[in-house]
Amino acid sequence: MRQKGTVPICLSRAAVPGLRPSLTQHDSYHTGFVRGTLPEWYDLWDPFPRFWRPKPYQTLQTGLAEGDWYGSCGSGVGGHRIVPLYHGRVTRTFAADVVFFDLDDTLFDHRTSAHRAIARWAPGLGADAASACARWDAVETEYFTRYERGQLSMSEQRVARIRGFLGQSDMPADKALRLFDEFLAVYETYWEPFPDAVSAVLRCQRAGVRVGVVTNGHTDQQRRKIARIGVPVEPSALFISEAVGVRKPDPAMFVLACQAMDVDPAAALMVGDNPVNDVDAARAAGLQAVRLDRAGTTPGALRTLDDLVATPRRPGVAMRV
Repeated sequence: MRQKGTVPICLSRAAVPGLRPSLTQHDSYHTGFVRGTLPEWYDLWDPFPRFWRPKPYQTLQTGLAEGDWYGSCGSGVGGHRIVPLYHGRVTRTFAADVVFFDLDDTLFDHRTSAHRAIARWAPGLGADAASACARWDAVETEYFTRYERGQLSMSEQRVARIRGFLGQSDMPADKALRLFDEFLAVYETYWEPFPDAVSAVLRCQRAGVRVGVVTNGHTDQQRRKIARIGVPVEPSALFISEAVGVRKPDPAMFVLACQAMDVDPAAALMVGDNPVNDVDAARAAGLQAVRLDRAGTTPGALRTLDDLVATPRRPGVAMRV
């Protein structure tokens, strides 16, 4: 990978992970990065990149966003047209010295783990199995969000979730906490990472980019999740709301994390599934940020962590991991 100004230039297929051009019977094949609506193109095979400025509408038709990989094929007679390189997925490349990941529903598959636990635990309480997962999601979103906004303590939001889930607003707090502990015991048996989590972290580290995790939650639980799912992140690079005393979406949590990692916020990237906690808050603190939307409903978001490519802003020796 070479650099020309701020625009990375790819000179070989090997430099683009997962590159599978769908069209090969052409005189030329090009790849590059979109910059606004007027991309810079470089010939994939020339040792000295040539420069084209295609019409803006050609970029707009692809639906790509700034920083996305794109390619073009053509005979050199009738012009060149852009073709996606990743079979419908958008690959985003960022220059960053540190990449921070969210934990729950980004690296760790919280939703699936919780649903499996509810399906096993809730019927014993007389809860309707068919609607239990949706009801659990609703009370979790309501009360954990209130915890994140500083309106409830960790214990208070757990009590409120059990009361709301079972429809028993007058349940004693100690009983609700015992039931929540029962749920947690089952929940932990289903902990697992997303299939792309470990490889994404390793890919950053091998490129010379340091990795941290910024997450809301109980300190011991979040640390045990990291250990269980096998994500190779140093303990000093784990920033957990209960431990640091500030919670997302407060931008101060990202400022604190950057200070601890000795990185300028502009040289850091935050990756997470929550548009408010992970994207808006990180940007408010001066970081770059990109949303992970595994459902594929958000334009410009990552669909999978396999689509994330990070390269260090400051040249250095890549780590061997």
